[in-house]
Amino acid sequence: MKKIDLFIFIDSYGFELLKKTGSLHSKLTYQKPVRMQFGYSSTAIPSILTGKSPSTHKQFTFFYHLKNNSTSMFSFFDSWIFKIIPDFISKRRRFRVLLSKVFKNFFNISGYFDLYAVPFSKLKYFHYSEMKDLFSSNAFENCENLKDVLLRKKIKHFISDWRLSEDENFSELFREIKKQENEFIFAYFAGLDGVQHMHTKDSSEALDKVAYYKENLDKVFDLLEQNHEDYRVGIFSDHGMTTLSKVVDIQKALKETSLDEGKDYLSFLDSTMARFWYYSDNAQEVIRKKLSELPYGKILSNDELKKMGILFEDQRYGEDIFLVDPGVQIAPSDMGKDALPGMHGYTPDDKDSDAIWLSNYTPEKPPVEVKDIFECMLERVKGS
Repeated sequence: MKKIDLFIFIDSYGFELLKKTGSLHSKLTYQKPVRMQFGYSSTAIPSILTGKSPSTHKQFTFFYHLKNNSTSMFSFFDSWIFKIIPDFISKRRRFRVLLSKVFKNFFNISGYFDLYAVPFSKLKYFHYSEMKDLFSSNAFENCENLKDVLLRKKIKHFISDWRLSEDENFSELFREIKKQENEFIFAYFAGLDGVQHMHTKDSSEALDKVAYYKENLDKVFDLLEQNHEDYRVGIFSDHGMTTLSKVVDIQKALKETSLDEGKDYLSFLDSTMARFWYYSDNAQEVIRKKLSELPYGKILSNDELKKMGILFEDQRYGEDIFLVDPGVQIAPSDMGKDALPGMHGYTPDDKDSDAIWLSNYTPEKPPVEVKDIFECMLERVKGS
C-alpha cells in the first residue's frame, strides 16, 4: 500500500495541555488550537463525524424533552415499581450502571447510554438522543457521517471500536497499519478524558497518560515508515478541560421559588448548564428572575445559541439554557451528586476549552472549529 491517511482522535486533549507537554511526536510539525463546539462530547463527536452543527445533526446533550409529545421512552419510570425503590438504592452509582446496561439492551441502543443520576420521577419526561452508534453507517437522519462517506466513495478503511480499551485499540491500530489493506484509518482514544475529570489537566496522572500516547505514537510512526511510502497523520481532540474552582447548588435556588417542578416547569441540570421548559404562565419570568440573581452564569440569548449552532426550532434541549462561568460546576446535578476535579462544557471563548489539531502535513484548509476536522480528514478522498 503506497498511500494511507491516519487520523487519531484523543478525547479532551486541550491546547493548554499540549502547550505544557509538548508535541506528541517530532513529525507532527503542524499544530494549532481548534475552537470547541459548545456542549459536551455528546455534541462535539457528532460534529467531528459529520462536519455539521448540532442544529443539523440533532445531537447536543443526551437527554431532551418535547413539549408537544407526552409519550416518553422512559414513561415506565412513572410506575409504582420505581416509586417504591428507596433513594439509598436508586441513587447508588452501581445500581445506575446496572440499570443502564439493562435498558440499553431493552431499547436496543447501539450508542453510548447512561442514566447517570437523573431522578426516576424526572426521567419519565425525557427522551434519549444517542440511540445509534455514532461511528457506524446511517447513524444520523439528516446528514452523512464519516463512515457513510467512506462507504459511498468505496474507500478501504478501518474505524476503531470506542468500546474497547486503549491498549486494545492501539494493538488493533498496529495490526491495521501492518496489514497494508486500508487507505484510511480512524482511531479513537477516550482515556485522557476520564483521567482529567478525576485528576485535572495539571495532574501527574494526566502527564502519565500523555506519555503513554507518546510512547505508542512512536510505534505508530515506526510502523508507517516500514509499511507505507506515503502517509498523512492527523491527531485532534474535541475540547480541553477546566479545573474546578466553585460548586453551586442550583437545585436549592430553584426550590426557593414558589414553582413546582413537573407542574410549572421542567429542568435538566447538566454539570455546566441548567436547561428549562415552562408550563405555567409565569414560570419563565420567575425562573429567569431567580437565575439573574446568581453571580456565576447567564442565560444564553437566541443569537448566542444560533452562533454556537444549538438553536433548535422545537426547543428540545431547552427553552432557556443557563450556562455557568468557566470553573464553576453545578452539584448536585442530574449527572451526579458531586462535582469533579475537572470539567468541560463551558463557553468556547474560555482558553481551556480549545481543542487541538496536529499533523505531519499542512491541511488545505486548517480547522478553525471542531466540525471543520471532518473536511480535513477527507481532503485526499474528495475525488474518489
